[in-house]
Amino acid sequence: MVLKRHCSASVAAAALLLASSAWAHAASEQEITDALRALFTAADGTATVTLNTPTQSGDDLVYTDVEFKDQGGDTPAGRTVAKTLTVTGGDLNAAGALTADALTLDGLTAEGDDGTVVTVESVAVENLDVKEKPVPGKPPVATYDSVQVSAIAVAQNGVQSATVESISYEASDYVGNVPRSVALSVDGVTLDPAGFGDGGEAAAQLKAIGYEKLVLSLVGQGNLDETTGTLALEEFSITGEDAGTLTLEGTLGGFTPDVIAELGQTEPSQDVVNALTVQDLTLTFEDASLAKRILDFQAAQMGITGAEFAGQIADALPLMLTALQNPAFQAKVAEAAGAFLRDPKNISIRVAPTVPVPFSELIAVSSTAPQTLPERLNVEVTANQDLPE
Repeated sequence: MVLKRHCSASVAAAALLLASSAWAHAASEQEITDALRALFTAADGTATVTLNTPTQSGDDLVYTDVEFKDQGGDTPAGRTVAKTLTVTGGDLNAAGALTADALTLDGLTAEGDDGTVVTVESVAVENLDVKEKPVPGKPPVATYDSVQVSAIAVAQNGVQSATVESISYEASDYVGNVPRSVALSVDGVTLDPAGFGDGGEAAAQLKAIGYEKLVLSLVGQGNLDETTGTLALEEFSITGEDAGTLTLEGTLGGFTPDVIAELGQTEPSQDVVNALTVQDLTLTFEDASLAKRILDFQAAQMGITGAEFAGQIADALPLMLTALQNPAFQAKVAEAAGAFLRDPKNISIRVAPTVPVPFSELIAVSSTAPQTLPERLNVEVTANQDLPE
């Protein structure tokens, strides 16, 4: 009798284990295919996607020759094709929407109406969870741990104009559908103005100040405290090789879950503008030869040296800034900007109001009494300071 009870318990446990294992990846190939199609066409109700019958390899479903079309068109323009689309660990969640350990697109090519062709080596999304069953015409709501994009190239009329080595976006510590922490990096952005359709004018202007191409990178990192609505922008910087770095850091307020949800709408209400506040922001440009190149170029047109031209502009700043109608602030700007022009190292503008200022107030005051903004925002302008590493 005891043996029978033990056998019955063991069988029941085994059945539960098998059931839970089956539930982990219970969706059929057709259900995953339908969920993919719904995901890719949700934002644009007229878009179409062609998904051929996939092949299965372990935990992967692999679709080949995937095609996306805007407006259901049949011309190459407005069409994106991918050599393969791989779904790893695909399933449906309780909402009937797609989940996947990874979603990877390889070998993408997109062609625009103007002859622009964009190619991408790969796009990989990790730990994807589409929170609601997609509805046509509505952007899908989803969470994911990261998006990795590699080897982007843009060409216009057969001439390459831009490349990007990689893009990385990471999100973590979600509250509902909103991550508390995000990090973004864009590496190896190379822009060649000769490839743009302006007859080479931009390329000539760039070459005049000593650049054949622009090589850029971008880094961004922020954290959210949803209980207070505080968004800390730890760093957002754009760096140009042999040019300089522009960095924005600071703290904004009002980013509560309700406000963030409203920001995700196509037309956010006025309440969003009223809720968001500026607590402190610092914008810094650290020169790495761009300022000197521009000063030297302008000076050459006048037949003088860069140093002479910088001195002339610095001396003229007090008069040039009278349009601000704020003598005390004009003096601060003239002193800092003049120091930077004469010796371009870095220049910073810091906004640190004693009390957070609503965006709505900034918009109103900027149109009615802009000369009062420096005091209201407690603006400081400094140059050639020792910056943190």
